[in-house]
Amino acid sequence: MTANEEHNSYRVEVNGNTYLVTFLDDGKVQFEDMTVTADISENETRDHFSLLLNHESFLLGVEASGEPNRFKVHAGGYDYDIDVLASREAYLQEYLKAAGVGKKEGKVKATMPGLIRQLEVKEGDTVAAGDGVLIMEAMKMENEIKTPISGVVTKIGVNEGEAVEKGAFLFEVEAS
Repeated sequence: MTANEEHNSYRVEVNGNTYLVTFLDDGKVQFEDMTVTADISENETRDHFSLLLNHESFLLGVEASGEPNRFKVHAGGYDYDIDVLASREAYLQEYLKAAGVGKKEGKVKATMPGLIRQLEVKEGDTVAAGDGVLIMEAMKMENEIKTPISGVVTKIGVNEGEAVEKGAFLFEVEAS
């Protein structure tokens, strides 16, 4: 994927099924491994769009769901629940989930290869859910890895300056 394609790629979830959609140059759209010609224009009726897909015309009604990036789309007599995230946002969401944000267990593993830049706590320290435990550099960005639960840091499995692989144990917090 080129840098330009990365900025025009989206993770689209339709009724629970997830697809990668990339907008290419010259009106082409790559949908998973299939490339189609697409053109969309706003219709005169508010929140309605005309979609021309491989020379076949569709009328779409789009309703915001009240949640960011979520829509209900009406097309051809069917309703679709759609969640749209830019690829980078989707990746960050998966990264945070895998890093333990929102989890109720205190074991945190690396979700991608990286370099441990800084440890912000030591074993035996008391932390609150959401406190930063370490800074890991990955994909040329520094990411603060936070504890998913409150408690005591019982084990730190890495050292500053250490390179880690995806899945490497980072730290554990025992709930208090």
